[in-house]
Formats: sequence, C-alpha cells, structure tokens
Amino acid sequence: TGDGATNAQTFSGTTMSPNLVWIKNRDATDINCLFDTVRGATELISSNDGDAEVTDADTLTSFDANGFTVDTDVKVNTNTEKYVSWNWNESVTAGFDAVGYTGTGVARTVAHNLGVVPHFMCVRRYLSDGDSWRVYHHKNTAAPETDYLALNTTAATADSNLMWNDTLPDASNFTVGTAGSITSVQLNNSTTGNDMLTTVITIDS
Repeated sequence: TGDGATNAQTFSGTTMSPNLVWIKNRDATDINCLFDTVRGATELISSNDGDAEVTDADTLTSFDANGFTVDTDVKVNTNTEKYVSWNWNESVTAGFDAVGYTGTGVARTVAHNLGVVPHFMCVRRYLSDGDSWRVYHHKNTAAPETDYLALNTTAATADSNLMWNDTLPDASNFTVGTAGSITSVQLNNSTTGNDMLTTVITIDS
C-alpha cells in the first residue's frame, strides 16, 4: 500500500521483480489496473470490466528488480490518495505463471511452467471489447473441468464444454475449447490471430 504523489514514483519493496502487478486506488472508484510482463509495461487491462487493453503511457512504466514504477495517471498515482498493489512473480515456488497465446478457433492445449497442476486460472482475450475473464477453479464444482465463472460479472457458475473442452489441466498444460460469442463475451474466439492472456496459479485450497 502507499500514497499517490504529484510525480512518478518507484516502489521497491516487493523483494522480487513482479510479472503481474495489480493496482487499485482505495480512495476513488477508479478501475482495477492490471499490468504484466507478457503484454508489457503501459499496457493496461482491468479485472472488473470487459474493455480491451489500452496503452496508457502515464500508468505503470516499468517492471523493476524489486518492484515497479508508475507515472501520474490518476488510476495509479494521485497526490494524497491511497493505493494498494498486489504483485506476483513467475516461479514454481510462488505457484504463479502468466501465459500468452494466440487463439486458433479449435480446442487445444497450452503449455504452462508451473510443473504442478494449477488450481486456479483466469483467461481473457485482451485485444477486444466485451470479453469477460473466464475462470477455472479446481473446487468450483465436483467436475470443475466442465464449468467456468466470469471474474468481472456476478453470473453464477455455468456449464460449457466450449471453455476447457471438459479437460482437467495437468502439470504441463491446460486445455481451451472452441468458445465463440457467449452472451457477447468470448474465451477462445473463432477467428485466428487474437491474443489471449492467462494467469495460472496453484494454491493449497
């Protein structure tokens, strides 16, 4: 946590170089701001809406050896306002991996680097408006490979083989299905060449 300022700020208390930085202004209704090393600094996407990625040069400007640097955009750095950031580093020990891949329109496996079976995954097509974060959790239902949640909506768990192709992830790969437009949101679009971002996490619960 920390206070905003009138100038760019560098935060160096994470003790690691983060691969995913999630920032929220605690004093305002600004969006949740997510930045990752798959897409690069200044590339902003939010966890609470379906808007496409935007390039915003005044937000997070670098991933540093022990933290990150932000410029003066009000969503990440307003003078006297309080902020919180959550930071993840890609490693087996941390149980976190950020994976980028390009949609093909057919069911497929995508490699991850955890070395263990992931318990939690969020997948988002980030270059298109109107797409939700699709969520897998190993305790969501008795058969979690058949179901999904949407991170940025209040919708209940839904069943669809188009999401994970009814296939459990393993220690090397996860599977995505052929989901096209589902109530105006998509996981793996039916046209090639659209980029996806996946956060893959293993947890003990």
